[in-house]
Amino acid sequence: MAVMPPPGRSAGRRLLSTSSVARLVACDRSTVLRAILKGDLEAVRLGRGGSYRIAAESVDAWLRPAGGGGAASLSPSTPDTEETP
Repeated sequence: MAVMPPPGRSAGRRLLSTSSVARLVACDRSTVLRAILKGDLEAVRLGRGGSYRIAAESVDAWLRPAGGGGAASLSPSTPDTEETP
């Protein structure tokens, strides 16, 4: 039996926690939170005062140089998106 995403959500969209983003980009979690609060990294908050979730596409945009260069991508279309333990 396949698990279906909630209505209005795409099955292919990866939502990451602040800790996951910090691990992926090799920075401290506080750096990720600061980027969210400054508006540099788009995120959604779960509930009132809850934790944040960040789309992989938003992390790509945050990491992309202002000139739109060829930075590494976290989007599902790239083959090297696996996390290492």
